[in-house]
Amino acid sequence: ELNESVLPIYGMEVLHCGNFFTALAAIVRARIQPLGGQHPYWLPPGAKHPLGVLGIVEGALELAHSIQAGELPMPHDVIVPTGSAVTAAGLLLGFAMARLPVRVVAVRIIPKIVTGPRRMRRLAEKTLTLLRKHGFNAPVSWGEMLWVDDQAGPGYGRDNPFSKQAMAD
Repeated sequence: ELNESVLPIYGMEVLHCGNFFTALAAIVRARIQPLGGQHPYWLPPGAKHPLGVLGIVEGALELAHSIQAGELPMPHDVIVPTGSAVTAAGLLLGFAMARLPVRVVAVRIIPKIVTGPRRMRRLAEKTLTLLRKHGFNAPVSWGEMLWVDDQAGPGYGRDNPFSKQAMAD
C-alpha cells in the first residue's frame, strides 16, 4: 500500500496481475506504451534480473562480514525457499565474492517450468558479468549449491505433508 502511494511520485506505476495472462498483457503494455514520454524499465516478476539480485548479494556480503568478524558462526548451509531463484543466486554470488565456502540450498516452491538450478546459476553469472562491467574485478570462489525439487506443494503457497510436519516441529 505504501509503495502504491509513493511510487507515482517518482513516475513509477504498479501493475496488478492476477494471473499469467494479465501479467503477459502488462508486459506487452509496459514495452509498447510510453510512460511520461519514455518507455518504462521493466523488472520482471520475482525481480528475476541481475539488478534484482544485487540487493541479495549485498545481504550475503553483510553476512560474510559478520562471519569474518567473528560476530556470527560460519554456517555450512544457508537454506532458502526458491521461486524466481533471485535469493539463491544472490547468496551464491555474494558468498563467492566473499570467498566463503557456504553451501546454498535452494528449495523449489514453484513449478519446474519457471525455475531450476541452471537458471539460478546463469542468473548469478549474469549478475557477476554486470558487476565486472562496472569495475568489480576481484576473484570469486564459487561454493557448492544444492537444488531441492521434492518439497514443493501442489500449488504456489500450498502446503504438503513435509511442510505440515515442519510447522508441527
